[in-house]
Amino acid sequence: MTGLRWSPHGTLWPPQIDAALLLRQSVERPSGSGIYVVMPDPEMTVHEAANS
Repeated sequence: MTGLRWSPHGTLWPPQIDAALLLRQSVERPSGSGIYVVMPDPEMTVHEAANS
């Protein structure tokens, strides 16, 4: 996986996921699109990355 793509307005996270932290760890691609990509450590699962 090259990253997890998500949108603050279209992605629903379980309550235990800190979406504000995930946003800080993400990059908007392309700029101005409202679509973010979080690039986890290759050794982590998506769930682990979202909760790190």
